[in-house]
Amino acid sequence: MSKNKQRNLPDFIGIGSQRCGTSWLYRRLGEHPDLWLPPIKEIHFFNHLDATANTCKRKFYKDLRQRYRAYTSPRTVPKVKQPNLIWDINYFLRAKNMLWYSSLFTQGKDKISGEITPEYMMLSKDVVEKIYTLNSRMKIIFTMRDPIDRVWSATVRHFKINRKRNMQDAVSEEELLNFVKHKGTIRRTNYLRTLSVWESVFPANQIHLEFFDNIQENPDDVLLQIFDFLGVKASTEYMLVDLKKKVASSSPKAKMPIPHAIKHEICIENIEQLTKLSQHFGGHTTKWLNRARKILDGEKS
Repeated sequence: MSKNKQRNLPDFIGIGSQRCGTSWLYRRLGEHPDLWLPPIKEIHFFNHLDATANTCKRKFYKDLRQRYRAYTSPRTVPKVKQPNLIWDINYFLRAKNMLWYSSLFTQGKDKISGEITPEYMMLSKDVVEKIYTLNSRMKIIFTMRDPIDRVWSATVRHFKINRKRNMQDAVSEEELLNFVKHKGTIRRTNYLRTLSVWESVFPANQIHLEFFDNIQENPDDVLLQIFDFLGVKASTEYMLVDLKKKVASSSPKAKMPIPHAIKHEICIENIEQLTKLSQHFGGHTTKWLNRARKILDGEKS
């Protein structure tokens, strides 16, 4: 048994990006019999070790409310996994330290275990180095998406979930621009910074980079590649649903037209990054770059 398994540390973590298919990936990986993920997506443990990161207290209480409803009326919360009393008591009531984090993966000790927390993409290099020290064999999954679509999807979700407002409401352009320009929005779209930090610590063969475009176009191929990357049997027999069924942001609200001023601002913020990504990866990132250039040149896209 490997050292990290003796300590019940995860074998892999998904580090984002936000609104780039991580919820879809969490559900699909959880369907494989040789993989184990916690009942709750987004543990945020390593964010607590980073003084510059969001500790996500709002997320903690949201999880608590959802798990309570799962016990009292499970049919009303179909997205919540079947309650596990021991795991939940441990998760919500114990002090958040390394022993606590390790204990969350006890149920997966005989499988390949992991967790997905998109906020990990913003961790400092110091914390990423701590993660590597804890488990130098850990594998990393990172997903990227066209910044225009990622930011707009995050914007729609922000006003719907945090502000309890839909885009049909009178959300002013100023409010939209303020969110788009917010440092948190910018950091969550800074793929270059994330790649630089994580690739400087973890070996390249332990990092799987995926594009949201691939998840939308060929989800079965994406899963097979990730199964293989994680070292479990890569077979379509573990794909239990229509894989193109709702990836994050595929709802009608997220498909609403993006105001030109918003697209323009996102392009200004990301054009330099897109140029570098295109030079390095080509493919989808070049398509993103060409779209941004057309917008900045005044064309519709």
